[in-house]
Amino acid sequence: LFCCLGILKEVSMDTVEIRKNIDMYSVELNKYQSLSRQLLTRDEMILVDRKIVQFRERIKNLRVVLDARQ
Repeated sequence: LFCCLGILKEVSMDTVEIRKNIDMYSVELNKYQSLSRQLLTRDEMILVDRKIVQFRERIKNLRVVLDARQ
């Protein structure tokens, strides 16, 4: 039983780590949102849009976890 509890403890993130990840994803999101689309091909724009959606989803999910802890 204690072995399993140790594994669960390692998997769950602490609040500080969640905040660091939110900050990291926010910085990356800002980078992608700041890209000039004039020089991008259609495929590159689609890729950038997908990354933006991924970062938004990750940030949203982390905020939900963070809010549940407070």
